[in-house]
Amino acid sequence: MENENLDEALEYFKQPGFRRLFEGFQKRYVSLGRVGGTVTLSSLKEEERDVLEGFLQIDCHHRKSLTVSVERMVKALQQTKFSEISFEELLYEYFPKEMISKKEREIRRKKQQEQNFCQMAEGFEDTKAGQWFWSTINKKEGAYRLLCQEEEKNTKWALEHIPYLLKALNELPVWKKEKQRLPVFASFITGNPHYFDEGTKMFRYLLYGICGVCDLSYPQKQNAEMKAELLYRAGVLKDDISNSVTCIGIRGYLSSGEIHKGMQGFQEQGEMLQLNLNHLGNLKSVEGMGQQVYIVENPSVFQKLAEETKGKASVICANGQLRLAVFVLLDFLAETGCEFWYSGDFDPEGLNIAQKLKDRYGKQLLFWHYEWEDYNRAKSMEVVSEKRLRQLASLTDPVLQRAGQWIEKEKVAGYQENMWNYLKINKD
Repeated sequence: MENENLDEALEYFKQPGFRRLFEGFQKRYVSLGRVGGTVTLSSLKEEERDVLEGFLQIDCHHRKSLTVSVERMVKALQQTKFSEISFEELLYEYFPKEMISKKEREIRRKKQQEQNFCQMAEGFEDTKAGQWFWSTINKKEGAYRLLCQEEEKNTKWALEHIPYLLKALNELPVWKKEKQRLPVFASFITGNPHYFDEGTKMFRYLLYGICGVCDLSYPQKQNAEMKAELLYRAGVLKDDISNSVTCIGIRGYLSSGEIHKGMQGFQEQGEMLQLNLNHLGNLKSVEGMGQQVYIVENPSVFQKLAEETKGKASVICANGQLRLAVFVLLDFLAETGCEFWYSGDFDPEGLNIAQKLKDRYGKQLLFWHYEWEDYNRAKSMEVVSEKRLRQLASLTDPVLQRAGQWIEKEKVAGYQENMWNYLKINKD
């Protein structure tokens, strides 16, 4: 009997004149999370005036708009033969699928999101990648926002591709103390050498993941060098023939253990050699001609030392900047336990290059010709601006801080080219 009564009530209230009013209360429920509030009907239609005047027992034909509260609806309903039916029950039956509040929707969405995240990370629970993934989700940091957006807008894509990311993070070459080129690594993980190409979503996710599992800070402002450096820290080399380092007196060995004959030929001929990331990615190890490896900032100074040593000593050119190829070569050499002897310009930029090298190689890096007489020999007529002088504040090494104080006092820069006759290398 109750069902028949409810069916009859639904049939009655589904007259066109009631539709807008009931839709309004349904929207109020979604907003409030309960049946309540008021609904205003503007520009009343004739069919609405007819049915609402009879139901609400008010004059509607002289109104342009009408505001109705839940209380008025409940009172009017009680005056009908449907008085045993609550207005809330009526709304639920009127909109069987739409009567879901925002809070309920959020709860359902959150539950679905958790299920999707669990599916993405299934099988990676006790791995480096799995720990990074759940830490990102729980702490709401790093790639969290990206992952949430992907899960909500591109659920199918995320469920398919995020597991590849986690697999990649667990298989990074650095865990095996190896180095691998990016296309080769991508092909190993997915069968597609372009899967982690720069510019793709997966490349960005890979950088976030590398920072997480390798305990590195994710740089918000990135350039090509920074991206290549992050990959390198994970043992992944980004192919780039323009990223190179010039050197002399350097030998390399392939993964088979055999000496790289090309590099050997340059060394035996006493000729300068330019190595890009592609070359370096094919090497397993590198060694110099002795315990000391010399690094200079300027190409002209490097060329002079290269001509003098003719491959009997190891010299590397930083070329005024620290490109990734420079770090890759130096990292190889650092593994042999050699000493780096560095000489650069006496200007804020040059001292900061020296500081970066000191930060990376610590006691293995020694400063070569950084005494007061060296600065005097190197001094030029170039005045260092106040803006450039402020760069000296970032120096932390005592030797470099002392050189920075000389520059602040004298206000002029000093360059290697002015003292190159004093840069001598023992070839014995």
